Amino acid sequence: MRWILVLALLAPIAASAAEVLEARDAFHLVGATRIDTGLVLTWAVAPGYAVYRDRIQVRASASGTLTGAPFLPRGVMAADGLGGTAEEYLEPFTMRIPVAATATGLVSVRLQGCHVVEPQVCFPPFTVDVPMEGTLSGFSPRG
Repeated sequence: MRWILVLALLAPIAASAAEVLEARDAFHLVGATRIDTGLVLTWAVAPGYAVYRDRIQVRASASGTLTGAPFLPRGVMAADGLGGTAEEYLEPFTMRIPVAATATGLVSVRLQGCHVVEPQVCFPPFTVDVPMEGTLSGFSPRG
């Protein structure tokens, strides 16, 4: 009888934990296209999740590959839970990374976000490596 009571009390906690996606599923790359002036990446953001704009970092596998700072669209300003505000992406967004015309290799995009509804969970940063060559459709990132 005690086990039934314990299981009944823990059921809401288990159900809540099961509802939270893994970070790579909550924020994932859905498109990568090479254009003359760089690489265009489109990210999906699952409902109830947010990617923090200031937590996106871009690096290239070879020096001299990046020709400028990445362009990120404006996000939505929201309370950060620490008495301040943070710029977030709550929906799919597209970023442009300027790279040299002859660039090859990988661009590494490091990002971080949170599950912003109950249960609120923030994920550690993770990195997605994107090849710079060609147009990618049905893309499956490495990393």
